[in-house]
Amino acid sequence: MTILLVTRSADEHCTPRVHDILTARGCDVARFDTDRFPGEVRIVTAGGPTDGRIFLPDRTVELGAISAIWNRRMMLGGALPSSMDPRMRHAAVVESRKILTEIIGHSPAFAIDPIAVHERAAGKQHQLAVAAGVGLRVPETRITNDPDSVRALVAKCPGGVVTKMMHRFDLPTEDGMATLFTNVLDDEDIAALDDGLVLCPMTFQEHIEKARELRVIAVGNRLWTAAIESPKHAGAEVDWRREGADLVERWAPAELPKIVAERVRRLMEQLGLVYGALDLIVTPEGEHVFLEVNPGGEYFWLEDHCGFEISVALADRLQRGHG
Repeated sequence: MTILLVTRSADEHCTPRVHDILTARGCDVARFDTDRFPGEVRIVTAGGPTDGRIFLPDRTVELGAISAIWNRRMMLGGALPSSMDPRMRHAAVVESRKILTEIIGHSPAFAIDPIAVHERAAGKQHQLAVAAGVGLRVPETRITNDPDSVRALVAKCPGGVVTKMMHRFDLPTEDGMATLFTNVLDDEDIAALDDGLVLCPMTFQEHIEKARELRVIAVGNRLWTAAIESPKHAGAEVDWRREGADLVERWAPAELPKIVAERVRRLMEQLGLVYGALDLIVTPEGEHVFLEVNPGGEYFWLEDHCGFEISVALADRLQRGHG
């Protein structure tokens, strides 16, 4: 039986670790870099999710032989020629995503996590509602393209308001691309709401003062927690990811209060997730505030600097499959 790791070529940290652990145990492991499909990777199916083959550059995977799937990353179309007509390129990517989602999403193999579960759980509005339902504190939030609604939230939040995007968003710069991180709204931003917000909705949340930030990794019922005192580092006060590469060694193991850990486990259970990378804030008063959970979030630097054995736990779960 084959364990299929679904990812992309640029995934150079987490996937190789799980791959090597499983291979060392004698498991048959195949890595599917989805950016190579269509083009370098070919798929043939007779219509069913177990009746067909994936022709990878280094091997062939029988769909019926797949026992477990790690849906780590999906990024299609990277192997398509740059000269391809943009309309045809779009059609090829959409059709390929549909086909791949059908094949992997309907596979009877055990999955971390099933595509449908992954996509539903990744919805930020859904996460916040479920988190509040299990007793976690969540920030006051507006997801809107209505300027008046944002102004009402600003008036309600004396500590200010931050804005963020639901998905990763990069802006072109003279040096390449820059990621749009979480930012605090200032008076100029508020005055400019009428100029463009109606054309693109954004997420707005109350700005909560923090003593430190937590990254909690969940694999089933197992939790690993690391903390960083982000307010002490210039540029990372609002969003530690802005200085993430320079702060990896500043993370340290931490403990969740028992009640918070129980609520995190209930959140994961209700979202239907085996794996998740959760971000929380700890206020100066010691209150824990849930921000989000990423069903495909990174964790490799926590293994390197905190000694967490997350890859081993993922390998264990994939090897066990439905058992």
